[in-house]
Amino acid sequence: MNALVVHVRPFGDALYPSQYYPWSHIVGGTQGRDPGYDPLEYMVEATHKAEMEFHAWLNPMRIQSGGDTPSTLAENNNYNVWQGDSSKAGWTVQTASGKYYNPAYPEVRKLVADGAKEIVEHYDVDGIQFDDYFYPSEDPAFDEAAYNAYVESVSTGGKPLSLLEWRRANVNAMVSLTYSEIKGVNPDVQFGISPQANVSNDLKMGADVEAWCSVRGYVDYICPQLYVNFENPVLPYDVAAEQWREMTTASNVKLYFGLAVYKAGSDADEGTWKKADNILAQQVSLGRQVECDGFMFYSWEYLNHDQTKEEVENVMKQFAG
Repeated sequence: MNALVVHVRPFGDALYPSQYYPWSHIVGGTQGRDPGYDPLEYMVEATHKAEMEFHAWLNPMRIQSGGDTPSTLAENNNYNVWQGDSSKAGWTVQTASGKYYNPAYPEVRKLVADGAKEIVEHYDVDGIQFDDYFYPSEDPAFDEAAYNAYVESVSTGGKPLSLLEWRRANVNAMVSLTYSEIKGVNPDVQFGISPQANVSNDLKMGADVEAWCSVRGYVDYICPQLYVNFENPVLPYDVAAEQWREMTTASNVKLYFGLAVYKAGSDADEGTWKKADNILAQQVSLGRQVECDGFMFYSWEYLNHDQTKEEVENVMKQFAG
């Protein structure tokens, strides 16, 4: 292994002192509480000491899952700060699944990009990675006011984008701005995204993976979360691997495969992960055949776990071969 990817902004918060986001409840117990040290500073230092790269993993839009994670939002959380300002109406949205930033607004997209830039400015990270969550719902009510305003702004005779096209354009603008901000600070820092495996689902949530894989200026790498095995009835691993390989055509975009170590040896997917102890090794072998650029294993805690012992040992043999 040569890189560690750590979630440092799970819920519109930060595992480091930030001028844009409150402290995460993960390190302070309660969101907004200073833990008294800088976890990110320590993690970068420790990872580099181990001669590995450190990539900061960010969730760009999620603020709160449901109403209980985190259970309390800090007073200075942007969701709370913006509630009393009519000029920022719609910048955050509450749905049945939680609270989210709305990338329809340039100011929100800039916040996300500035947050990534802040990390690159203050820490010796090797990469920034966006998680696979973008628009949380296909429901038009999520951003109805913003979309209607956009449609009305289209000049007479022009044809506005459909809601889904418009959402993809918003996310693309956020992604490309983040890429530019990172490169403006340090061109050597990699920017990547780890979308879910199903391309159709990605496109429905505004994640324009087809563009990210084929056009310069969005990402340095794409790492689809291929958390399926060869027997998956909807999207078998080999089919998904071939699809992503064919789709990734930009010469400067690396393709990594995210593998589900946490499922190995478990009852997941109707027990199909228990049928063999070399499923991950087979996935690595196929990934090499289609010439992907590497693998990311989710998650680290299962690399040394009774459940996955045989699978991980066989992966190590595959790497050594």
